[in-house]
Amino acid sequence: MGEVTRKTLGEELAWQYANLARVDVALKQGAKKFTTIHHMVRMRLYKGLVNGTMQMGSFCDDEKYKIGMNICCYCNSPDHLGVDHLFPRQKLGSDLAENLVFACRSCNSSKRDRDMLSWLHAQGKFPGILLLRRYLKLAYFFCQKHDLMTRPWEEALTLDLPFDLKNLQINLAPLSRPETLSMVHSTRLAPEEQHGE
Repeated sequence: MGEVTRKTLGEELAWQYANLARVDVALKQGAKKFTTIHHMVRMRLYKGLVNGTMQMGSFCDDEKYKIGMNICCYCNSPDHLGVDHLFPRQKLGSDLAENLVFACRSCNSSKRDRDMLSWLHAQGKFPGILLLRRYLKLAYFFCQKHDLMTRPWEEALTLDLPFDLKNLQINLAPLSRPETLSMVHSTRLAPEEQHGE
C-alpha cells in the first residue's frame, strides 16, 4: 500500500492513530506480520478521521483498563505507585483523569516534565500500545480543542505544545513491526530504532 501524504497536523495525528489501530488489530489476532485486512483498517480509520465521518474513541475504555492495573505504566513495577501526568503540568498538561497514569516513584522522578516518548526512547524502550493510544488521544483532543488541526505540518513543528511533535514521525517507527510490540508492557527497541532522535 502506498504512503499517504500528510500536510497538516490533523492529518499526521490521524495517520499515527490509524497506524496504532492497525497494530491493535494485528496484536489481538496474534499476527506476526500485517495483512491486507490490517492495512484496510488503517486506511479506513485514517480517511474517516480526516473527513470527519469517524472519531477517536472516548477515554472510557482507557480508564477501565487503568483502574484494573496496579503496575507502573512505564516499567510494570507494582512497587511505590503514584500518579504521573502523561503530558506534564509544566507543559500545559491537565489534572484530568485522562492525563493521569500510574507510575512508580523511580519512573515518575526520572521522567519529570519530559515528553513520554522521548523519555522512553532515551532508555531504549517503546510504550505499550494502550499507553500510546492514550498519548495520541491526548494530543489529538488537545489540537482539536485549540483549533490546530488544519495547521500545516511544518508550521506545527514550531508550536509550543505539551507533547513533542517530532516524536510522531521519529519515535513511532516501531509501529511498523507488530511482532515486537505489547498491548500493555513497554518493549525494548531494536538497535536500529534506538537512533531515531
